[in-house]
Amino acid sequence: MKLKVLAIAAGLLAASCTTHFGNRKLADGWYRVTDTQNNIVENRPIAKADDFQDLKLDSMRIDGSYQTIYTITGKCGDTQKFADATENAIGNHIAFLFDGKMVCAPKINARIDNGNFMITFPSGTSHLDAVLVLEALKKQSQK
Repeated sequence: MKLKVLAIAAGLLAASCTTHFGNRKLADGWYRVTDTQNNIVENRPIAKADDFQDLKLDSMRIDGSYQTIYTITGKCGDTQKFADATENAIGNHIAFLFDGKMVCAPKINARIDNGNFMITFPSGTSHLDAVLVLEALKKQSQK
C-alpha cells in the first residue's frame, strides 16, 4: 500500500514538472526538453519572450534551391539564468515555443554565457510568418 501511494505521488510530481506543449498553451519562450520523442517540455520556461532584447530577423538562401531559411536572433535579459540553464542542458535540447507550438529545438553543446540565442524557423516558413513572429515577440518584450 505504501509503495502504491509513493508511485502515485511520484507520477503526480512528474506530471506537474512536464507537459506536452500542445496540451496547454505555455508562454512564448525557451524551455528545457525532457522528452524529444514526444515533444515534452518542462512547464517552467528558461526565458520568456518578455525578457528578450535586441530582436532581429535575418534570412539565408539555401544554395542550389529556391528556399530561404529565416532566423530571429536576440538576447535574454537575465544572462546569468540563461547561462546556468544552458549549462544544465548540455547534451540535451532546449525548445523555443511560440503560440503553443515548438518552432525549433537545438541541442546545447556548451554554456551560453552572453545570453544570445537564435530561433531558426522550419524550412518552408514564409517571410510574412517570420515577420509576424518577430513583431509579436517585440511586442511582448516591450511590456
